[in-house]
Amino acid sequence: MRLRFRDKRRFPRIPSAYPVMLENAGKEEGGFTRTNEMGLGGCSFSYHQELKKNVQLRLYIKLKDRVIQAEGTVVYANPDDEEGYEIGVEFLGISEEDSVILDDLLQAPEKKK
Repeated sequence: MRLRFRDKRRFPRIPSAYPVMLENAGKEEGGFTRTNEMGLGGCSFSYHQELKKNVQLRLYIKLKDRVIQAEGTVVYANPDDEEGYEIGVEFLGISEEDSVILDDLLQAPEKKK
């Protein structure tokens, strides 16, 4: 039986819908979307265009009344009939302060509103 990528994650993810602004680190382009899932190790989101594997991104994610910033790399881009592509990003860098905020949010999802 073949494992899906989600089954091999080091950090669990929870369903989410947080606003995201993304910047492609190698180009002067970016966009806006919402997360589908969030975890300490990364996130996924729907995006209108394919982002190639290993592309470096800077993400600004609005959580509650705060925006956290994370550096990440694209680990998958799966075609999605509804939104274009489902993009999976692994976080490579996030400040300690932002990591604590994210961890608190993930530990108590009922408090995220």
